[in-house]
Amino acid sequence: MRARSDPSRVLLIVGDLHLTDGTLVDHPFHPDGVQVFEDVVTRAAECPGGEHAPVDVLFLGDGVDLLRSSRWEGKLKPWQLPTSGVEADIDALVEEVVRRNRPLLARF
Repeated sequence: MRARSDPSRVLLIVGDLHLTDGTLVDHPFHPDGVQVFEDVVTRAAECPGGEHAPVDVLFLGDGVDLLRSSRWEGKLKPWQLPTSGVEADIDALVEEVVRRNRPLLARF
């Protein structure tokens, strides 16, 4: 474990991305947003002399948004008592979110 005061590393905390499958809310992470994100990370990691410090990325909460999907219409919601098939629905939903947001997720 690295010391908290290690000045040679950058800790980037990212939260509330709310990546969806696009069935109810159609706002994938825009390709320009990926470049802006990379620019921010690059600037944060700049060191004197033109070198860059290693960057650790910590994702906090609401990365994949399981609730904003039409997959749940007419079915039990994922927060209700588990029933057969819910796990398969969640797996399929996460796979679709990952597929849809691959340009962003490929950076990590």
